[in-house]
Amino acid sequence: MGVFPRLWLLGDINIAEPDARAGFAGPNIIEQTIRQKLPKGFQRSEFLLEHGAIDMIVHRNDMRETLARVLAKLTNLSPPGQPAPVLEGEVIEADGGFA
Repeated sequence: MGVFPRLWLLGDINIAEPDARAGFAGPNIIEQTIRQKLPKGFQRSEFLLEHGAIDMIVHRNDMRETLARVLAKLTNLSPPGQPAPVLEGEVIEADGGFA
Protein backbone atom coordinates (compact mmCIF):
# COMPACT_ATOMS: atom_id res chain seq x y z
CA MET A 1 0.00 0.00 0.00
CA GLY A 2 1.38 3.41 -0.94
CA VAL A 3 1.61 6.58 1.09
CA PHE A 4 -1.63 8.08 -0.24
CA PRO A 5 -3.90 5.19 0.78
CA ARG A 6 -2.30 4.96 4.20
CA LEU A 7 -2.97 8.63 4.93
CA TRP A 8 -6.42 8.44 3.38
CA LEU A 9 -7.50 5.63 5.67
CA LEU A 10 -6.56 7.64 8.77
CA GLY A 11 -9.56 9.96 8.34
CA ASP A 12 -12.45 9.81 10.79
CA ILE A 13 -14.95 10.04 7.95
CA ASN A 14 -13.99 8.83 4.48
CA ILE A 15 -16.14 9.98 1.55
CA ALA A 16 -15.68 8.97 -2.08
CA GLU A 17 -17.34 9.87 -5.36
CA PRO A 18 -19.28 7.21 -7.28
CA ASP A 19 -17.07 4.79 -9.22
CA ALA A 20 -13.89 6.48 -7.94
CA ARG A 21 -10.71 4.43 -7.82
CA ALA A 22 -8.52 4.79 -4.76
CA GLY A 23 -5.07 3.30 -4.63
CA PHE A 24 -1.42 3.92 -5.26
CA ALA A 25 -1.00 1.34 -8.02
CA GLY A 26 -3.60 0.22 -10.51
CA PRO A 27 -5.23 -3.22 -10.39
CA ASN A 28 -3.12 -4.56 -13.28
CA ILE A 29 0.13 -3.68 -11.51
CA ILE A 30 -1.10 -5.28 -8.29
CA GLU A 31 -2.19 -8.46 -10.10
CA GLN A 32 1.20 -8.73 -11.78
CA THR A 33 2.98 -8.17 -8.47
CA ILE A 34 1.01 -10.64 -6.34
CA ARG A 35 0.30 -13.05 -9.23
CA GLN A 36 -3.35 -13.34 -8.22
CA LYS A 37 -6.62 -12.18 -9.72
CA LEU A 38 -8.23 -9.31 -7.79
CA PRO A 39 -11.93 -9.23 -6.89
CA LYS A 40 -14.25 -7.46 -9.32
CA GLY A 41 -14.40 -3.73 -8.59
CA PHE A 42 -11.27 -3.80 -6.43
CA GLN A 43 -10.19 -0.24 -5.48
CA ARG A 44 -13.54 1.24 -6.62
CA SER A 45 -15.56 3.28 -4.16
CA GLU A 46 -18.47 0.83 -4.16
CA PHE A 47 -16.13 -2.07 -3.28
CA LEU A 48 -14.50 0.01 -0.55
CA LEU A 49 -17.90 0.95 0.92
CA GLU A 50 -19.01 -2.71 0.98
CA HIS A 51 -15.79 -3.65 2.80
CA GLY A 52 -15.89 -0.82 5.35
CA ALA A 53 -12.93 1.21 4.04
CA ILE A 54 -15.10 4.28 3.35
CA ASP A 55 -18.20 5.60 5.05
CA MET A 56 -20.26 6.99 2.20
CA ILE A 57 -20.38 7.61 -1.53
CA VAL A 58 -21.51 11.10 -2.54
CA HIS A 59 -21.88 12.53 -6.03
CA ARG A 60 -19.70 15.56 -6.68
CA ASN A 61 -22.77 17.81 -7.09
CA ASP A 62 -23.92 16.87 -3.57
CA MET A 63 -20.50 17.00 -1.88
CA ARG A 64 -20.74 20.58 -0.55
CA GLU A 65 -24.11 19.98 1.12
CA THR A 66 -23.00 16.63 2.51
CA LEU A 67 -19.79 18.07 3.95
CA ALA A 68 -21.74 20.96 5.49
CA ARG A 69 -24.13 18.50 7.19
CA VAL A 70 -21.32 16.25 8.43
CA LEU A 71 -19.27 19.16 9.75
CA ALA A 72 -22.33 20.72 11.39
CA LYS A 73 -23.02 17.42 13.15
CA LEU A 74 -19.40 17.07 14.29
CA THR A 75 -19.23 20.65 15.55
CA ASN A 76 -22.75 20.65 17.04
CA LEU A 77 -23.85 23.49 14.75
CA SER A 78 -26.93 23.80 12.54
CA PRO A 79 -26.42 22.89 8.89
CA PRO A 80 -26.75 25.75 6.38
CA GLY A 81 -30.37 26.73 5.77
CA GLN A 82 -31.48 25.47 9.18
CA PRO A 83 -32.34 27.71 12.13
CA ALA A 84 -29.72 27.92 14.85
CA PRO A 85 -30.57 25.93 17.97
CA VAL A 86 -32.11 27.89 20.83
CA LEU A 87 -29.86 27.68 23.85
CA GLU A 88 -31.40 27.51 27.28
CA GLY A 89 -29.87 29.60 30.03
CA GLU A 90 -28.98 33.12 31.04
CA VAL A 91 -29.37 35.93 28.50
CA ILE A 92 -26.59 38.51 28.51
CA GLU A 93 -27.58 41.94 27.23
CA ALA A 94 -24.98 43.88 25.26
CA ASP A 95 -24.44 47.49 26.33
CA GLY A 96 -24.04 48.65 22.72
CA GLY A 97 -20.54 50.05 23.22
CA PHE A 98 -17.06 48.75 22.75
CA ALA A 99 -14.42 48.75 25.45
